[in-house]
Amino acid sequence: MSDKIANELQELLKVNVVTAETAEKIRQYFDEKQEENQNKLSSVFGILGAIFVGLGVILVFAHNWDTLSRLIKTLLSFLPLIIGQLICGYSLLKKSESTAWRESTGVILFFAVGSSISLIAQVYSISGDLNSFLLIWMLLCLPLVYLLKSSIVSLLYLTGIT
Repeated sequence: MSDKIANELQELLKVNVVTAETAEKIRQYFDEKQEENQNKLSSVFGILGAIFVGLGVILVFAHNWDTLSRLIKTLLSFLPLIIGQLICGYSLLKKSESTAWRESTGVILFFAVGSSISLIAQVYSISGDLNSFLLIWMLLCLPLVYLLKSSIVSLLYLTGIT
């Protein structure tokens, strides 16, 4: 709670406008409200951070892709998927109450699935069209919406099936 509100409450207590019980309820209300706002901000920054880190990793791989062997390309294709699953597992087991963790790890795993599919298809020259790629990607990511209870992943999923 801010100092200004705390000072105002003290003044109201001195002049007997509010009781000590009412002042404590007001303090609790503002403390909960402040904590809720910080959680929303953490979620937004977590999601943006996950997107930017994922895009940066993709750019590093894309820059050096032609010089790598087929085995290394295959291993690197599955690496984002494995890392995404590990951090999603961690967020489900250890940080299940944190919305920021669920949202950001869900975004990471959502894009890791799509990148792994496309990279494996590129390494092994598997032909296909955009519709079949999106269908497979969205089918594989459907459980994420329910497991992580993530609103951002559900919006990404709706965008993908549209």
